[in-house]
Amino acid sequence: MTQSSFRFEPSSNPGAGTSEARQRYLSEQGPRFAATLKHCIALCTDRNAAVLDVGRSRLSSLLFGHYDQVTTLGLNLDVTRNYAHSVGWEPPQGKDYGGHIVRDLNTTPPGPGPQIDRRFDLIVFAEVIEHLYAAPEAALAQLRDLLKSDGLILCTTPNASSLAKRVKLLFGHNPFELLRGDLNNPGHIREYTRAELVDLGRLAGLGVVMHRYLNYPAHSRGPVVKSIARSVSRTLSLTCPSLCDYQMIVFRLR
Repeated sequence: MTQSSFRFEPSSNPGAGTSEARQRYLSEQGPRFAATLKHCIALCTDRNAAVLDVGRSRLSSLLFGHYDQVTTLGLNLDVTRNYAHSVGWEPPQGKDYGGHIVRDLNTTPPGPGPQIDRRFDLIVFAEVIEHLYAAPEAALAQLRDLLKSDGLILCTTPNASSLAKRVKLLFGHNPFELLRGDLNNPGHIREYTRAELVDLGRLAGLGVVMHRYLNYPAHSRGPVVKSIARSVSRTLSLTCPSLCDYQMIVFRLR
């Protein structure tokens, strides 16, 4: 069975390990995970709601700490268990995930995919869209087909027009990372502006409920120069939110 095919896998504990890289990733991403969980709870207050998290990670476990029904979707867990983001995805004690839908959003052809009889109240599409090398509207259309009639898709992603990126370009530096050779862990392929995300949703047959620019709390102080730059950036973004580092958009069926 290929990665682009569909099946439900029983919940498992992949044994993510405690390597330095994975622990550093968890520390760095902790504020983002916590903030995303708060946004999810604000959007969908029902603890019994059916939730789908795209890409099993520590966020999946946090979601399962609040909601009683959490399913995940993404690459085969045997593939992703070796990546840094795999640390901390074990379900809370006494709980078990509602399975894992094996689907590669990069390679699944556009149009109707394998039949899935489940529909979800909330689909969490957090920090994934920037990693897709296939047309993102096709991925959004696949997620659209998994929504209940009143369901929501919460998408978070970096802001392609943040102040930090604009300053780097001003000084002649490309703010975007180089493409990687590992297509299973490709890094950021393409980052988007607010207008682009709205348009991608439209192409996928989705309407926009809300959009918000975000800055997550810094995970560490870091070098003094970077700390000062971060403080200046965040101060300016208070008066001009479009300069923030991240953004959140919420879609629904049209």
